[in-house]
Amino acid sequence: MVVEAKGGESQELKCLADTIYHEGRSLSEIEQKMIGQVVLNRMASKKFPKTICGVVYHKAQGKNKRFIRQFSWTSNNNIVRERAPYNKALSYAEELLQGNNNKPVTNALFFSKGKYKCSGKGLCHRFR
Repeated sequence: MVVEAKGGESQELKCLADTIYHEGRSLSEIEQKMIGQVVLNRMASKKFPKTICGVVYHKAQGKNKRFIRQFSWTSNNNIVRERAPYNKALSYAEELLQGNNNKPVTNALFFSKGKYKCSGKGLCHRFR
């Protein structure tokens, strides 16, 4: 069963919630918020686009000179299949955009999961 995204949210909010959902729905609340914060940190960097959706769908040239998407889920046409985890991701995205966090949970521009290693000093947060 496919779950449609809740109507009414802005495109920027949807891009952030989709990224939190697809990249971290199995992670803890703080880790999901870190994923969202990485997107917002990238917007503030001169190295990335200045909109949330721009950051999420940004392509960068890899070591093999091919352009790859920064967030793998954007290449796979992933859809939201689980309402409860998506609603949590949407809530976390809203909190981040409203500035309800007293301070950023991370200043990282990248994150890594599982077998992938972080590169760069202090710019990457690695989960588990």
